[in-house]
This record gives sequence, structure tokens and C-alpha cells, in this order.
Amino acid sequence: LPEITAPVPEGTNRVTAGAIIQPAVASPGDSITVIVKVRIAPGHWIYALENSGSRNQPTALETQYEGEPLRPAGPWRGPEPKIKGDGSRIYASEAIFQRRFLLASPAKETIRKLPVTIKYQVCNEALCWPPATISVEPVLRVARSR
Repeated sequence: LPEITAPVPEGTNRVTAGAIIQPAVASPGDSITVIVKVRIAPGHWIYALENSGSRNQPTALETQYEGEPLRPAGPWRGPEPKIKGDGSRIYASEAIFQRRFLLASPAKETIRKLPVTIKYQVCNEALCWPPATISVEPVLRVARSR
């Protein structure tokens, strides 16, 4: 995977994220992948996508895009979660999420931001914090049709 910058979690900032789009330049008809890296402070975890096996909020990623030219080409996919003793499914340390999109035609040559919101609930052995969100905005350069 390419390098994705996400700050080191510290202090009360227990979860951080960064995102990129691959390839960074695409033309109408191309498929792109949005890759989100989530970093989790040591001793903490967030819950898996969808069925987390817990009453706590599962992790969810939402993409805000205004119609064309991007269309989702599949769901968000994440790493295989770890199973805790209570049966809950979690991510610890770091998790990489990916989703493919199709760059529809026609599209003018432009720079597009693709806002992504990560919803999660972070916990440690002592307590869980209220659900929270992080937003990232990877950038795509749309080139002319080939």
C-alpha cells in the first residue's frame, strides 16, 4: 500500500485518520480506490464494521460526494477484526479501509475532494467514550477522457 499519513494518537486524541485516492489521477471510465488509514492509541480499540458483536457503535465510513462523477463500486472493506474474550470484534493499533468508485463519464478536468466521515466508538479496559467522528478529504485529479 502507498504511504498514508495519519497523526500519532496522543492525549485525548485516541483515534486519528488519513486518506488517499489511488490512482491520484483518473479519467472518466476509470476505477479508483479510496483508502483510509485509522490509527488507534495503544491499549484502546474501536469496533468492527457492521456486526461488531457488541452493543457499542460499530465503525462506519460514509462518503459525501455530490452525484456525478463518482459512483460507488462496492461496499467499504476493512481488515479482519480481532475477537475479544466477550466475543466482540475489534480493531486495535491500526486499520485500513478501502472502497472502490467508478469515475463516470462525462467529467470535466478538475480537482475533486472526496470527504469521508469515520464514525466509531473507542474503548479501553476501563471505559468507553461516547461515539465520535473524524473527517478526512482525499483529493483526486480528474483528467480528460483518453
